[in-house]
Amino acid sequence: MQKDRTYRDKKYLDYVRSLSCLICNKEASPHHIITGGIGMKCSDLFTIPLCYQHHHECHTKGKDTFCSHYVINPWEEVAKTIEGYLRGIENG
Repeated sequence: MQKDRTYRDKKYLDYVRSLSCLICNKEASPHHIITGGIGMKCSDLFTIPLCYQHHHECHTKGKDTFCSHYVINPWEEVAKTIEGYLRGIENG
């Protein structure tokens, strides 16, 4: 039985790192909005930019509580991030 492979894209994660935190505009890193279980991350496309503090807060409070508190829709933010990345590719 072949194991499913999760999509990985270093260039995309580098792009997400170049963005500012959605909450406070500080330097950000990619935050995977869903997980596949303990120690398993989802596709690199399902990431949003969060600074260390907000990334930790999201893990501590839980995604739903975090997003409700800051009034963000993580799926809309994922779509915006992917769209920005693709625009950058189109524009060279």
